[in-house]
Amino acid sequence: IVWELRLPRAVLAAVVGAGLSAIGVAVQAMVRNALADPFVLGISSGAAVGANAVLIFGAMGALGIWALSTAAFLSALL
Repeated sequence: IVWELRLPRAVLAAVVGAGLSAIGVAVQAMVRNALADPFVLGISSGAAVGANAVLIFGAMGALGIWALSTAAFLSALL
């Protein structure tokens, strides 16, 4: 159980955490602001707008749950 379930999850959690921290450092270096985070830069607000647009326009019924995540991701990129 440990080798098949717990260890892969722990390793994946460490890899994802390292990736997120590397991206955070890159964003802070890019904007030259030590306090830069997704909320200050507007990335979180953009993702919320995309998710709300899917919910308001009813695209979730036609496209499923993936529409919400995809719209949030794409609008965060804008």
